[in-house]
Amino acid sequence: MFFQRKKTEMPQAVQALPGRQEPILMAGSHFLNRRSLIGPYPEGLETAVFGLGCFWGVGIQA
Repeated sequence: MFFQRKKTEMPQAVQALPGRQEPILMAGSHFLNRRSLIGPYPEGLETAVFGLGCFWGVGIQA
């Protein structure tokens, strides 16, 4: 059941997917506030990275 699942672990570097050779194409500025989406960013701002997890639960193993 629910409590018998293996705990999630951070993958080792050799298990991780390689990075991209080219950055993902995106707009240069935000649609609403027109601020730059690409750095360098103004002094005092911080970066937050959000992950969405597995799409459709593909990564869930029974």
